[in-house]
Amino acid sequence: MSPLTIPNGSTLTVDYELVVRLSPDTQDTETDGSNGGFLQSFMGSIRDIAIGDSNGVDNSKANYFRMKDKPGIDRHIGIRLGDDNQFTSMTDAGLNIQDDNRNGYEHGEEDGQLWHYGNDVTAVQYDKANNKATFEIYRIFENRGSTDLVVREKGLWATDKNGNSQMIARMALDSTDEFTIAAGEYKKVKFIVEVIA
Repeated sequence: MSPLTIPNGSTLTVDYELVVRLSPDTQDTETDGSNGGFLQSFMGSIRDIAIGDSNGVDNSKANYFRMKDKPGIDRHIGIRLGDDNQFTSMTDAGLNIQDDNRNGYEHGEEDGQLWHYGNDVTAVQYDKANNKATFEIYRIFENRGSTDLVVREKGLWATDKNGNSQMIARMALDSTDEFTIAAGEYKKVKFIVEVIA
């Protein structure tokens, strides 16, 4: 970009277009749906965390993408897993979209459940040459039951300031990308988030 001179008394307005991509994106969103709704929810969460910092809110666990902005309310973004790869959109409202009574593998030690460990976020890697920032959100899951569990979908969740959870992105896995968490096994699952200006 060429240097630009701003005369005294003048105003320069700069507009940035941010593109957020999740990977691996194993479905063709051009054909099957769109993850465009992810950007608004995700950047809103980022903004809320930044506002918390500027207002002196205790954000010492920012590396875990968590923030206590009200007594008893723990805001966070996290990953959940399920076994339904029916795909309509990355902004579907829940996991197991063909069964309203289920919402992915629940937290627990019984058969058909997964033990959910805390979410974490890696440090942001900046690629200035390409105006890009990349980081990972990941979570470790343990199968404490006696039955192997097949993972066919991943969800990225956010909890709002009132403690209500909502999905901000759902990824239905292609059959070649499905994986199994065997009985007694741990598995690290991640989303790669790429923000391009």
